Amino acid sequence: MKQFFETIEQANNFITKCNELLGYPDNNGTETYAIPEEIKQEDIVIGYEVPITWELSEKLNEIAIKQLLKDEVVAE
Repeated sequence: MKQFFETIEQANNFITKCNELLGYPDNNGTETYAIPEEIKQEDIVIGYEVPITWELSEKLNEIAIKQLLKDEVVAE
């Protein structure tokens, strides 16, 4: 799975947050979260993609579950 971003700034911001989440706050992240992939259409960059690794997916699932449980408690 990959996450699409319209600008390089959005992609780099996401990468920074992923590295912090995965314990790489000093920009020494994994190769996966080093450089976003350019998406081109007729040689024009239309966006950027960042792969979602299993490790990141697991962390995001944990966050989502906690948020859902928190929202459920607040809703009651």
